[in-house]
Amino acid sequence: ISVGASDPVGTFESNIRGTWNVLDACRTQKVKRVIVAASDKAYGRTEPPYREDQPLTPDRPYETSKACTDMLARTYSGTYGMSVAVTRCVNLYGPGCATLSTLVPNTIRRILKGERPIIRNGGKMMRDWLYIEDAVDAYIRLAQSDYVGPINLGGGRGIPVIEITKTLLKILESDLQPIDEMDTHGEIVNQWADCSLAERVIGWTPKHSLEEGLRKTVEWYKKSLA
Repeated sequence: ISVGASDPVGTFESNIRGTWNVLDACRTQKVKRVIVAASDKAYGRTEPPYREDQPLTPDRPYETSKACTDMLARTYSGTYGMSVAVTRCVNLYGPGCATLSTLVPNTIRRILKGERPIIRNGGKMMRDWLYIEDAVDAYIRLAQSDYVGPINLGGGRGIPVIEITKTLLKILESDLQPIDEMDTHGEIVNQWADCSLAERVIGWTPKHSLEEGLRKTVEWYKKSLA
């Protein structure tokens, strides 16, 4: 089941109520700069590449909660003149991720255990990926800027899930063949973001190639899962 769908109320409480609580505290304390983490998932089933001027059209609990987070942030900025930027990150990966059910850590874990990695629908679904160190770099640049509004952060291209899987198999020198399952969750098929705005306003582009980022990630999981 998709993220948030198993606990919609908890998802809304955390992402929506949590956001307005933090924003209102920042308003009353006159915090100078606020960065709110929304998500590229807020775009919903919009045709990629996602651009910041496109409408948000979510239809699932998690996606909707992130769209609400996004709009709340822009509401506080517009109403109270707060300096608020809203990040719409793509799929983040890298050392430190404890959500082992997501694609990259789960694939690494299964290969390390000698289990075949799992893909769905032939691994044809396209996703955009951003290594965590590049995301941190973007957040620091954004915090130091005066940009207000939404901003996409990502690799700027759609990568088939099967490419991620095959790259990890190559890095781990494994000849395991993926298990191909049917998608029964109604996932969005293709998702990637146009990140040209980030380059223009904060001078940011990712420094890590997909393989570089995955190699660093594999080394971390080898140690942490040992």
